[in-house]
Amino acid sequence: AGRVPEAIDAFRIAIWSQETAAARLALAEALVENGQRDEARVEIARVLELGPDTPLGAAAKALLDRIK
Repeated sequence: AGRVPEAIDAFRIAIWSQETAAARLALAEALVENGQRDEARVEIARVLELGPDTPLGAAAKALLDRIK
């Protein structure tokens, strides 16, 4: 809804409270949308550590391919 910086902050707080691959992937997507590709790559790497062979891992790989 055009409030990407606020979403990024909210995702970071959520991850601080309870880390999940879904939250990390959502943060990575928001970072890409905000032009922060290097930071997004860090989050994608963490998603792949948490669940490389899951649907979220596949989505993370697709996002990484998209921003290369």
